[in-house]
Amino acid sequence: MGKITETFGRIFHKRSQAPPAQIGETNDTYPTPGEILLEYLTSLKHGVLPSGYVTLDKSPEIQTGIMRIAQLVSIMPIHLMENGEKADKRIHNELARLVDISPSPVISRQLWMQKIVTDMITHGNAFVLPITKRGYTTELRPLPYDTVEMTDREHDYELRYKGRIYERGEMLNFVYNPDPEKPWHGRGLSAPLGQIARSLAQTKATAESLKQNPVPPIIVGVKELIEELQTEEGRERIERVYLKRKAAGQPWIIPAEGFDVKELRPMSLKDLAVPESLEIDTKLAAAIIGVPAFVLGAGEFNRDEWNLCISTTIPPITQAIEQELTRVLLIKPEWHYVIDFFKVMKYDLDVLRTFLMTGFDRGVFNGNEIRSVIGFDAAEGLDEYMALENYIRVKDAGRQKKLKGGGESE
Repeated sequence: MGKITETFGRIFHKRSQAPPAQIGETNDTYPTPGEILLEYLTSLKHGVLPSGYVTLDKSPEIQTGIMRIAQLVSIMPIHLMENGEKADKRIHNELARLVDISPSPVISRQLWMQKIVTDMITHGNAFVLPITKRGYTTELRPLPYDTVEMTDREHDYELRYKGRIYERGEMLNFVYNPDPEKPWHGRGLSAPLGQIARSLAQTKATAESLKQNPVPPIIVGVKELIEELQTEEGRERIERVYLKRKAAGQPWIIPAEGFDVKELRPMSLKDLAVPESLEIDTKLAAAIIGVPAFVLGAGEFNRDEWNLCISTTIPPITQAIEQELTRVLLIKPEWHYVIDFFKVMKYDLDVLRTFLMTGFDRGVFNGNEIRSVIGFDAAEGLDEYMALENYIRVKDAGRQKKLKGGGESE
């Protein structure tokens, strides 16, 4: 309500300075509700924010959490897949290369994806315009969030960019935290994180104020020289004459009857519960964003918490991106995009070795697939799928004589 009141005050002051209305003219000093709302929205667009308002980009803790998620998604490979009777098959063509390697001629694919995810989490929507030449998509251009206007229709919407109207299939609209009534409108995390950002800013301002203006630990009571105490110059003269020495660490020498020296314990950050408040707000921000608290500087690294973040926070974002890319860019119904997040999971070497070797023993992985996971080049003769029993080929596993009551294998 305070924000609207400030806006009302600005309009009222502006109109009260206007010249009197002439005959036949109206000059209402009090603005209408519609005028207040229009002025308020215009002020937000031009960066004139109400006092006390803290934007998310001014909170380093919140920006760290959002950036970490955006960076994670940005390094995940995007595969173009084709549905098959037994399993999906990866497709290697120009559409796959466009999305996974070079979506933009200006920025890298990693930065391209990082911007998309950052806009999704912060604003709720991220817009990307496909650029075509001679019928082929040659670029996926990310647009500044505030340059795209969305107009609702009865059961649909349209987008306007630089005066041109785009239907929903002509521009990529990545949505995060959708509005229940208008699911093409993303809400992002600005609303739930806004209060946390203000609380963090206020707590840090309190801590900074105490650091820059500490309370003196010693108070000197002067029983005489009352007139000297009436002015700042007089107090400085008493300090200079009685309380300052040439060398640091030398004791004060003052009249015993004229001064009363007392030591006080000033209020510390801990007394004001500043560290506890910062930790609580940081953990709450981490919970809202969906990252472990140690990502924002609270607590220590925990691999299980990290992997839980990858398996719970990341999939809704990656699936929204996969499905929007598939909906707008692909025509063939058997094709779809998939984002692989296996590489960002944190495994120690023993867990990774057990996982890969178990799959190799069961004929799930071949040798070159394992070498690819750990970053090695393919090797000759490791494309066969083997099964545990002297590591014979999977297709020969049923030809063992011992399974038929015999001795050695054929």
